[in-house]
Amino acid sequence: MTVHGQRIDAVKADDIPANIVTARALAPLTKLIALADPWLTRGATAFFHKGGDTESEITAWSDAADYSVVQHVSVIDPNSRILQIRRLDAPS
Repeated sequence: MTVHGQRIDAVKADDIPANIVTARALAPLTKLIALADPWLTRGATAFFHKGGDTESEITAWSDAADYSVVQHVSVIDPNSRILQIRRLDAPS
């Protein structure tokens, strides 16, 4: 496994292929998805740590039906979630 500790907005999926994309409390979910989508369309899975407003962020996400979203309870904060996200139309 190789970890690329770089800002997602500073790299391109063509330059750095990835199976997993992750980010800490960086941005609202819709922005995170927009940033990660170049990798998600290639079959990567995203893991995003989200706070107590996770449900409202998912509700506000207009393209959520195009993705598989699994919520995992954070071991750090039971009110937070780790979202495991994949595009439904991406190669496996």
